[in-house]
Amino acid sequence: WCFQHVTPSRQYADHVMMTALAEALEVPLRVEQLNGGPAQDIYTVPGPGVPRVSVTLLYTGNHYDVLYPHAPPTESSSQQTS
Repeated sequence: WCFQHVTPSRQYADHVMMTALAEALEVPLRVEQLNGGPAQDIYTVPGPGVPRVSVTLLYTGNHYDVLYPHAPPTESSSQQTS
């Protein structure tokens, strides 16, 4: 259900769907509000031996965007631009 209704690109998901996805993947979701208001994080309890990875979501008022950390450029990619 999660992979058909929550994870496809350009599909809107509400809090219930995001909670279902977090539970199914056993990944806690940190929610940040675009307007700076209070946000409710979505937590899960991972099973034994499951690393506790978190994903940060930006809630814009009508949908969630996934925030990815900026990765430093690799040596091979910096050589390609030279």
